[in-house]
Amino acid sequence: MARPASKKPGKAPEEAPPGPRATALDEALAAAERDELAALVRLRPGCSVAEQLAAALAGAQAWRLRALWHERAGDADAARKASTTADEQASLAVKLERGQLVDRVERLEHLVRSQGRAGERLQALDRSRRGG
Repeated sequence: MARPASKKPGKAPEEAPPGPRATALDEALAAAERDELAALVRLRPGCSVAEQLAAALAGAQAWRLRALWHERAGDADAARKASTTADEQASLAVKLERGQLVDRVERLEHLVRSQGRAGERLQALDRSRRGG
């Protein structure tokens, strides 16, 4: 199976290195590329951070496997470029996850504050009923 085709015009697609490990790598890469494309298809303007995070994580995984594939095929330059792209995708995933966690913490803080105010009102109501 020829994986991934070269972007240079006139250059034939490279062949995977021989052996059972190459077949396993080809299968893992094909699965990762399917996952990446499925995640990218779900991206629309205004999509959720979770969908963006899923696409970034799937992209990072696919690019890591592309880098490994190129490394085993002996194309150091393509492996380096794929690895750099994987790092960029992973960095984006970290930023998205950090933003998601900050939002969650803010929602929890708001919930705690609102429950604290409700608790204070209940205590005041209880004191007024007891006459104290």
